Amino acid sequence: TALDPQPARAARPQPEHLRILRLCARPVAVAEIAARLDLPVSVTVILLSDLLEAGRITARPPHPVSRATEDLDLLQKVRDGLGRL
Repeated sequence: TALDPQPARAARPQPEHLRILRLCARPVAVAEIAARLDLPVSVTVILLSDLLEAGRITARPPHPVSRATEDLDLLQKVRDGLGRL
């Protein structure tokens, strides 16, 4: 009997992949992962894409901010106050 060929992408995970998996035990932003790994966001996105393609992680869109107008009002007040300094 012939043996089934190994999948082409069955390479050992890189240490960064394993660190990402530990960080992703809870939902976390890409920027936070990049900061914790001390890597550029662009490199982190590539590593995350590898894990996503392998089915090891899932991706979700960010949660909408419900108080956006309140936050914008506060930011404008801060900006105005700083402009008066």
